[in-house]
Amino acid sequence: MLYIEDIKSEYERNYRLYGDFLEEVKNKFKDILCKNEMQKISEITSRIKDFESITHNINNYKYKPIIPHKLCEITDLAGIRITLLFKRDIEAICKIIETYFEEKRKKRIFQLEQQFGYGSLHYEVKIKKGVLHS
Repeated sequence: MLYIEDIKSEYERNYRLYGDFLEEVKNKFKDILCKNEMQKISEITSRIKDFESITHNINNYKYKPIIPHKLCEITDLAGIRITLLFKRDIEAICKIIETYFEEKRKKRIFQLEQQFGYGSLHYEVKIKKGVLHS
C-alpha cells in the first residue's frame, strides 16, 4: 500500500510542526482558562497520535469505508485533553471550547462512569480564525 508510505513520510516531515502547534494551542487554552478564572479546575495535556496507531486504524476499522490517502485526511492526529475534577465544570469548559473553536463533531462517552467515575466528552474542532493571535 503505497499511500501508507506517503502518509508516513508526510507524518515524519511534519511531526515537529504538530508538536509545536499543540504546545501553542495548549498555552492559548491555558490563557483562556485564566481569563475565565478556571485555571485551577483543570489539567491540560496533549498528544500526537503515533504512526503505529494510525496504521492500525487504517488497516482495521476506524476509517473504513473512507481510507485516507493523505495525512490531512486523518482527523484525530493531534489533540489536547482537558481533565476536570468536577462534573459541574463541564458546561463552562464546553462553552469556552464552542466560543474559541469551530465544532465539527461532538461525542459524549460516559460508559465508564458507574465503574470508575470517569466520563468524557470528545470534540473534533478547528481553531477559529485569529484565536491563536489574540
